[in-house]
Amino acid sequence: MPGWSTPVKSLDAVSLSGTSTAGTTIDLHDVKTGHAMEVLADEEVSGGNGGQAVLTLEGSLDGSNFYALASSYTTPTGLNGTVAALVVTSDKPARYVRCSGYNVQGSSTVTTWHTSGDD
Repeated sequence: MPGWSTPVKSLDAVSLSGTSTAGTTIDLHDVKTGHAMEVLADEEVSGGNGGQAVLTLEGSLDGSNFYALASSYTTPTGLNGTVAALVVTSDKPARYVRCSGYNVQGSSTVTTWHTSGDD
């Protein structure tokens, strides 16, 4: 999309646990209002349950105080393999973006890609 940033990883093959993990903060160098996050989650069945991760696209104006840019995305449960999803939001100003996530059950290894622009 013209005017959108080159996609950058925030979480890079991170194994999530029950404790929230914040990905790498991405400095957009300017305030943008449109944001997209591609989620790639490798789910593994453990004890009869597939992995289930909860991921939130977050933004900040100062790089320290983060807020949700979109509703959290929860990967489907009971799967054994890769899940792909796209989270998109508009009219949400942020100069910094990142993904935070945690695992509800099973095991999830997550990679997220981010791009931002003016919508």
